[in-house]
Amino acid sequence: MNPGSLGSGGLRWCAGSLVLAALGCTRLEDRSASGVVGIFFGGQVQELTEIEFRSERVPSLGFRLALPGDTTHRVRWEITRPGPLGRRVVEQGSSDLSGERATYDQPIALSQESPRGTWNVRVTVDELLVIDRALVIRSGSP
Repeated sequence: MNPGSLGSGGLRWCAGSLVLAALGCTRLEDRSASGVVGIFFGGQVQELTEIEFRSERVPSLGFRLALPGDTTHRVRWEITRPGPLGRRVVEQGSSDLSGERATYDQPIALSQESPRGTWNVRVTVDELLVIDRALVIRSGSP
């Protein structure tokens, strides 16, 4: 077929196909998980690159995921933190979530004795990397 012989019906069909293809791509993007890591504060997650302990108050560190709500999800996380003698300690966890959940909050245990330094938070949803962040935890002024 000659490209000049499409006519107006063929051009409309091509344009319609392109629009449907673009809508399909948008829907796929909307179906992917996203996440943030930081301090839970007033129902929100405040994303920070540094977290400072002030006086006796320990911040509530964690991550929040926004999930597409159509299927079950396998969430896995890995927290790498400073350990004894300059070594790194890795803590891992996982959870299976029903498709009815639109969000998922996972606290990360912190205490006054938690080691200061760089912590790495890595989270996958259904084997896709959603969060890969480094946070610096340090002591603040009282």
